[in-house]
Amino acid sequence: GRVTRLSVAGREHDIAIPIIGWFSFSHSLNPREGYLPHPGAKSIWGTYLLNQYGVLLGNRRVENNIPTADYLLTGHFDYRSRRGFATGLDAEDLRMQKKFKDMTGLRTYLILDSDPMINPTETPRTHTKHRRYSVKMTTLWELPQPECDTKGDWTLGTNIELLSDQYVLRDYFESEGRTNDKPDNTVRLSRRGARSETMLLSRFSPNNFYASDERYELSYYRARTALGKLGINYETRNSIGAMKQHIPAHEMFMYREALHNTKDPDLRDYYSRMLNTSAFMRVNSTHEFTASYKAFNFLDVTPKAGVGYSGYYGVDGVGSDNRFLGYLGVDAGIKMHRHFSNFRIESLGYEGLTHVIRPYVSFSHCNISSSNPLVPKIDTWSSLYGNSTTSPFNLDLMGFSGIDGWGTWTIWRFGMQNTLTTTVDGEPRTLLYWDIFIDYNEENPNTNSKYSNLYSRVVFQPTRRLKLGLETQTPTIKNGDGYSQYNTFLQFQPTAYLEGRLGHRVIDNHPIQEDASQVYAEANIRINDKYSTAFRWHWDVEDGHLPIQQYSVFRKTGAWYTGATLFLRNNGGKKETGFGISFTLGETGSSLPIDFF
Repeated sequence: GRVTRLSVAGREHDIAIPIIGWFSFSHSLNPREGYLPHPGAKSIWGTYLLNQYGVLLGNRRVENNIPTADYLLTGHFDYRSRRGFATGLDAEDLRMQKKFKDMTGLRTYLILDSDPMINPTETPRTHTKHRRYSVKMTTLWELPQPECDTKGDWTLGTNIELLSDQYVLRDYFESEGRTNDKPDNTVRLSRRGARSETMLLSRFSPNNFYASDERYELSYYRARTALGKLGINYETRNSIGAMKQHIPAHEMFMYREALHNTKDPDLRDYYSRMLNTSAFMRVNSTHEFTASYKAFNFLDVTPKAGVGYSGYYGVDGVGSDNRFLGYLGVDAGIKMHRHFSNFRIESLGYEGLTHVIRPYVSFSHCNISSSNPLVPKIDTWSSLYGNSTTSPFNLDLMGFSGIDGWGTWTIWRFGMQNTLTTTVDGEPRTLLYWDIFIDYNEENPNTNSKYSNLYSRVVFQPTRRLKLGLETQTPTIKNGDGYSQYNTFLQFQPTAYLEGRLGHRVIDNHPIQEDASQVYAEANIRINDKYSTAFRWHWDVEDGHLPIQQYSVFRKTGAWYTGATLFLRNNGGKKETGFGISFTLGETGSSLPIDFF
């Protein structure tokens, strides 16, 4: 007779999942336990069937009506008609994940790719082998305290990802490849006290197709703390380590060619530094003292003073380089406010309104004894020569993490903050926050601009169902940094049946990043108690096309969602299409259980 139920799990906390109306199977209420298939089709994969089977191990129990345990093992056996077979095994410590949500444990994935040269982009692909893999381990274990140290918390963390080639994330883990296509590889042992942290860090480069660094470094950081009753706070960071740059062969060739063809002295120093891949030792010690005062009963003043030392030893072609740094800074601001006690909006629950305005100025001056430009800059901040940062310069000595980019600078920052707050149900709520500032670079080795862009950040949230944000930086005085950037977003949930997000990102005339203007829209619509839909569009204003389209339909059966998603993607010439089916537990899964991007 006809099969009407496939029993995969037979425990108390199981539920039936209907498939195509007449076929169903029972499954644990934990969506990651037992068997789950993910069928679909994708242009770069062909038709596919992704299979996973999870097993809970250790102390099995029920939490919030969901079965769980100490550990979870998940096996994968996948087939893609255009790519072949792949298999994997994941191991997760669920107790660790409760404390540290980003710690995903061990993931292994091995692929026998029948056609690794399938390329969804216009960028040419170098030769790629058929045997491909991704091995990832992201963990943070709490270690038992030694008997001689009862006040510190010891942890051992790993952040490791071994890749067969530079395309495997793009081909099989696209969301990771989009956000972090050059993963870091570190192992760290740390001891954290009430106000300090000591860390032994090892960073290595198992993937030889992107630039990174290798180091063994011991560091000590002490957070800002008061020195007795003097009214002075002290903060320090110290480190010693052996390190070197790792530059892939194709980039080394590019730098050699560029060095041969340029006569600009600054560019020649930059290319020479990048070609120096020999190991050296670095010693750093940074100290900062701060105090806070109220001057004239209205002016908040925070003077700062600091000293630093960085020593580089055994640098190939340089020898030793000793750098001594002196730092002086001050933050000053005036806070003015006005309270409107008669302000009320009953429909929103507003009771009263307070406007706080705070004009401020910050001054930062550093003076370095000397520095050899041929010493590799592994930890640096710069808008020159290959650094694509769009972030504002950090004026605080301890906040400036690019210690290899120390230099002599004198920078003034002028800004103003505005805040509107009210009271809702007896609790304070910020309705509007606006911070706007600009830097005057009297001297700044990290940029050629005399004035920075004008930075502005606005967040307006009149209710928990509506939030508007606008982050901009624009060249104003003497063309600033020479480029513009805008990031606008709107989150809204006007009813329980509709939630969405709109946004617009623009970057124009950046020296490194390409010009871009993209509008995106996302929406989840609940049609009734059983059905809901979701949409996602990205519109490229520059090229006039939709790079991303995604359409999803979900059917709720008990605690489960059965989902079907269609997506279309335009990679600037090459197009991708795909269709997928998924099963997700509504109480624990995502509202968008299928994600192709």
